[in-house]
Amino acid sequence: MRVIAGIAKGKKLKSPKGMTTRPMLDRVKEALFSILSYKIEGARVLDLFAGVGSLGIEALSRGAESVIFIEEFKLSANILKENLETTKLTDKAVLIEESVDFYLKRNYFKDLQFDLIFMDPPYRIDSVDLKNIFDNILTNRLIAPEGEIVYHHHPKQPPIEIDELEIISIRKYGNSSLSFYKKKSEV
Repeated sequence: MRVIAGIAKGKKLKSPKGMTTRPMLDRVKEALFSILSYKIEGARVLDLFAGVGSLGIEALSRGAESVIFIEEFKLSANILKENLETTKLTDKAVLIEESVDFYLKRNYFKDLQFDLIFMDPPYRIDSVDLKNIFDNILTNRLIAPEGEIVYHHHPKQPPIEIDELEIISIRKYGNSSLSFYKKKSEV
């Protein structure tokens, strides 16, 4: 796993041995950032289920203003810290070491909105928990008016339907799907 483009291009990112995390494959990450290229520069990003930070670090490398990483597992959070140091992007990052559910319920950053929210939960998470996460993002007004949520999931798992959000695109890449959401226009 590596940083694909930007100021940290080519830097190798560490990840834990075994299957405790499921980092996004480089080809999927490359496709994702190609799609989002117009939106990255100066973006405020929230990386939920951050793992070792691959998505948020890629965003920072490509010019995002800041990234808040949420990761509850100590091993992954420690590796994420190392990856931020390796890429020299620590000054633009905040790491919160707790569960996504707990973070969203506490809403630490009142009045802070994000241009991009990455959601890369474990495939085993159930749809009720996922719907609650989307609902908490909306309740806490964490998504900027023109912001997008990118949800990484298994292609056999359908995207979550949320009344206030529209799915603007679904892309499939082997064993990965990316669903892109934005707020519905108020008429």
